[in-house]
Amino acid sequence: AQCDGHRGALRVLEVLNRDARTSFQDVARELHITYDRAKYTVKKLEELGIIKGYTYLLNHDRLGFPRFRVHFQLRGLSRPRERTLFEYCNAHPNIVHYLRLLGGWQLALDIEIKNRDELRELLREMKARFSDMIVRVEPTHLYQIDRYRDLPIKLTWTAPVVS
Repeated sequence: AQCDGHRGALRVLEVLNRDARTSFQDVARELHITYDRAKYTVKKLEELGIIKGYTYLLNHDRLGFPRFRVHFQLRGLSRPRERTLFEYCNAHPNIVHYLRLLGGWQLALDIEIKNRDELRELLREMKARFSDMIVRVEPTHLYQIDRYRDLPIKLTWTAPVVS
């Protein structure tokens, strides 16, 4: 039964990965399980913190807030200074994602802002405030997001037991 709990939870996540708004009834129908089992599994995944929330996909350009992804090369990061940068980004109303990276770039920010001039101004402000850390900045306009998934289509690793 433990293995079935793993497989069952992974199968539910695969269905929700395609469309997070799928109803319990549709999950049950697709996976050939009962409605109660589908509901229980989703609720258990939420309780375990595996499912943290549900979201939707926006057309940022139509909203008047195009999305930019900005990569940063950083140097001399101390924990307190990095915390200050994170808190700045977290408090800024236009910065929506803070992604730590490995490799040539150490940070990527997703920024939703009215236009390139406002983006340039925000980046100037950040470079001035964090001049001891920011080495290089490379912004890119994300003009279209075609597909969004948090997980591979087929899940094969071991997840916490849900039974």
